[in-house]
Amino acid sequence: MKKIISILLIIVMILLTSCNISESIKLDKRKKRERDKITKNVIECINNKDCENLKNMFCKKYQEDEKLEEDIYELFDYFDEEIVSYEDDGTYGTSETVVSDGKIVLDYDSTYVKNVTLGNKKYSLSIDITWVDKDDEDMEGVTGIGIRDKNKAIIFYI
Repeated sequence: MKKIISILLIIVMILLTSCNISESIKLDKRKKRERDKITKNVIECINNKDCENLKNMFCKKYQEDEKLEEDIYELFDYFDEEIVSYEDDGTYGTSETVVSDGKIVLDYDSTYVKNVTLGNKKYSLSIDITWVDKDDEDMEGVTGIGIRDKNKAIIFYI
């Protein structure tokens, strides 16, 4: 009898965690696919000084902030020449995933773009993205862009 109960408990645990794993796998695939697009679009917006499209990449809550456009133009000031190359190796830094009742309720990370080269300058970019925020869906999207110097110190952040 104890063996049957133990086996049933194990089966129930597997079933309960499989939903979480499936949701996590779907999100990881989406993130990988979209992260490349977001990076490419951010670089294109910087090169074209396209404030409107860059602004639209930000989460709805930040798009409503009147200061966002001003910050974007200030970001453009750091790039007085066109970005001629960059390395997007898919690495990311700070991240967090919060699961509640088997569902992902919060997921965010920072994507790092290395060796962003323009003329004789090199920077790195960090792009902060909130993928899921069930408490405040207006926070889903890009939530920050940072410029780092060769020593990885942040010199500008939206």
